[in-house]
Amino acid sequence: MQSSFSFEIIAVLVLILANGFFVLAEFSIIASRKTKLKQKVDEGKPGAEAALKLHDKPDLFLATIQVGITLVGALVGVFSGATIVERLHALLNVSGIPFVERWAEPISVGIIVLSITVLTAVIGELVPKYIALSYPEKYARLIARPTRVFVAITYFIAEFLGWLSRRIVRTLGIRRRELQSVIDEDEINHMILEGREKGLFDVTEEEFVKSVFQFTDTAVRRAMKPRPDIAAIDIDAAPAETAHVIIDNGYSRYPVYRDSIDNIIGLVYIKDLIKDGVDPGNLDVQKVMRPPLFVPDSMPLTKLLQEFQVGKNHLAIVLDEYGGTAGIITLEDILEELVGEIQDEYDSEAPPVVRISETVVYAGGDVWPGEINELLDTDLPEDKSDTLAGLFVDESGRMPDKYQAVTIADARMTILSKDKHRILRLKVEKVSRAEDD
Repeated sequence: MQSSFSFEIIAVLVLILANGFFVLAEFSIIASRKTKLKQKVDEGKPGAEAALKLHDKPDLFLATIQVGITLVGALVGVFSGATIVERLHALLNVSGIPFVERWAEPISVGIIVLSITVLTAVIGELVPKYIALSYPEKYARLIARPTRVFVAITYFIAEFLGWLSRRIVRTLGIRRRELQSVIDEDEINHMILEGREKGLFDVTEEEFVKSVFQFTDTAVRRAMKPRPDIAAIDIDAAPAETAHVIIDNGYSRYPVYRDSIDNIIGLVYIKDLIKDGVDPGNLDVQKVMRPPLFVPDSMPLTKLLQEFQVGKNHLAIVLDEYGGTAGIITLEDILEELVGEIQDEYDSEAPPVVRISETVVYAGGDVWPGEINELLDTDLPEDKSDTLAGLFVDESGRMPDKYQAVTIADARMTILSKDKHRILRLKVEKVSRAEDD
């Protein structure tokens, strides 16, 4: 009797360990990142391929795990309820303690229930969960092969239970969503924010990740150089005039047009013009002209970047919905959407305020409105905001776009450049009250 009692206790402990195994399998597979499992497969790590296959079929895997946990729970109930409680009851009945002997049955039930609950909660649930969530890919690989064996054994049971569950859910009118292990943009942004708070990322890295997500939603029209700012070469222009355009603008590539900027017929790379030591007075644009790349202004920047990579292009002509030239976009424009303004060795920082004429100045977004009032004798409010950019946003009531204009008092402000949501430079022009009205 004693040996049989010991066997039953050992059997219950083994079943609790089995429950822990299924919990470990469930949480380690579900918590594993698919990318990391693929990496382990590429590295030839044992069990990685089996773990990846389980990860790719979550419905079948979870149904199988549930079969295992349910089966273990039933067997624990059988052993502890029908055998161990009965044997403990018999022992307490001959304990020689009147109180214990009188209440032997409820005491034996209480002892077994409490013991099974504590052991199952700790050994069969909490410890496996902590282990799985701490090192999911490691333990996913360790338990994958035996778990797949169990999946094969219980396949038809798991499939039947899955089918029955789906029928019940459908009968209740509940729409079923597919299980996904995809992390969305909000979750990633939250993880990056947590990482910065813990010192794992700095502000620059956080902003870069956010720029990547904004980049995927950005159309070409938001990053292009607009039509008025295009420096282009007329195919029929004299060589001296062409040289003047090239020298004045200092770019490495230029669109070439005939009659109108809406009729762009090619691109000129300056390296093609000067590689043979061509005399500026004898430039032959047509001889070295390359075919242009045309793209719609609605094209996503991600797609354009792919086209640049495939075609080895660095500049594209942007067309509006009517087929006219809306602007141009370069590889540098695309990269600046990701990393911000790129300064090369030929760029120079613009002074805060540049007077263009008696009534027009170019000013940085952080310039105090009072400074403009002194230069142009305007009446911009000086108590609403400390900067022109702030004044512009307050007046427009929203985050403005490039080249948007507002008129405040007797001054019209037009955005010339911006970086993300920050206004960098504006054109401020004094206008008459009548013109404003």
